[in-house]
Amino acid sequence: MAHLTDSDRGQIIIVAAFALGVIFIALAVVVNTAIFTGNLATRGQGTSDDDALQYRHEIEQSVGTVITEINRQHDGNDSTHLKNWAKENVTEINIQGGRQKATNGRVATIDYASMKNGTRFVNESGDFTGDTTDPTTWQVASDVSNTRALKFTITDRTALAGSSNAFTLSLNGSNDNYWNMTLFNPSGNRVNVTVSNGDGEVASCTRSGSGSLEVAVTSGLVDGRPCSALTVSGDRDMWFGSGISAPYNITYDNADEIEGDYEGVVDNGLNEANLPSISGPSSKSNAAIYSLNVSYSYETVSMRYETNVRVAPGEPE
Repeated sequence: MAHLTDSDRGQIIIVAAFALGVIFIALAVVVNTAIFTGNLATRGQGTSDDDALQYRHEIEQSVGTVITEINRQHDGNDSTHLKNWAKENVTEINIQGGRQKATNGRVATIDYASMKNGTRFVNESGDFTGDTTDPTTWQVASDVSNTRALKFTITDRTALAGSSNAFTLSLNGSNDNYWNMTLFNPSGNRVNVTVSNGDGEVASCTRSGSGSLEVAVTSGLVDGRPCSALTVSGDRDMWFGSGISAPYNITYDNADEIEGDYEGVVDNGLNEANLPSISGPSSKSNAAIYSLNVSYSYETVSMRYETNVRVAPGEPE
């Protein structure tokens, strides 16, 4: 039997330690490779999901632009023409978007599904008064279920009355509740927007500046920025018509205390006879698209996403 010296034993220990080190390194490489591959797979799936949702947002924007432009250009009350016009534009969006996604290995499809009719009204006379016995307090629409893209443009901030005689937009619901918005001038070139409702909630925002001011009532924007009086104030929902049960009536009060233009789209109930000079060039109403529904599918090698998308630009949240 061979006898090992202390030197031999040391060399064997060194070789064994080296071998174990190589084995551990190899195992680490294998484990890290598996983790890296799993991360790539997960990341790829997430990217596909994100792409599908991002393209859905792009579709909402594109279809919303189509609705706005068709309504702006349409005259008369031919809803069939509106429907055909909408179908043609949705088909074009599908073709152009589908080609773009196909270059990246995606299959994206949108199809016209349905349309909800509405009426668009516009007044550019600079006057908010109506053609009624009392033109300062008059009903714009009655028995309305939905309103969107309601926008006021104040051309002269200093022409607004003070808080005691402020212009008021009122909604009165079928449950005897209400939602009121007042626009008044506290001083100088400032405009105050205050909303109150039947639950006793009140919220305000103020904008200062010069020139005209746009109040996008149903979008919750004043001068292009969110206004808490028209969106959410604290934990209170102040959006247009919040707490109101449809159908509701839309009324202007103290309409002689504001100068500017307005427009909006309702799904029914427009009181055309009350609108100022509706037959004149500065005011009009016409059949309009209130909303469009499109079917949407998005497919990659690893996922498929399908849904229906409703588009109603400028509708309250």
